[in-house]
Amino acid sequence: MDAMELLTAARSGDDLFAGEEAPEAKMEMGDATTYQGALIAALDDEVITEDEWAMLNLFRSLLGLQPEDHATIEEAIRSMADEDDNGERRLERLQQYLVAHPLE
Repeated sequence: MDAMELLTAARSGDDLFAGEEAPEAKMEMGDATTYQGALIAALDDEVITEDEWAMLNLFRSLLGLQPEDHATIEEAIRSMADEDDNGERRLERLQQYLVAHPLE
C-alpha cells in the first residue's frame, strides 16, 4: 500500500488492518522517501485530520522509522520550503504537527 492509499484510507476512516494483524516493522529501501511523500501530502492538504496524523504515526511505526529518521525527513522538508509556493504553509503545518504529536 503506498502513501496516498494510506492517506485516503485515513480520510475515509477505513481500518486498514481489520480482522488481521498489523505487519511487523521492517525498514526497506525507499521507506523513508515514501513516508516523506505521505507527510508532505498531509501537510499540503488544507484539512489535516486527527485520523491523518494517526495514520502517519502508524505508517512511521509500520515502516520502523525512528525519531532520528523522522528528524532527517523533517530537515529535508524544511530545506525544500524555499523552493516551492507551498513551502511556508507546509512548515506552519509541520510545526503544528510536531507540537500536537511530539515524537517519543
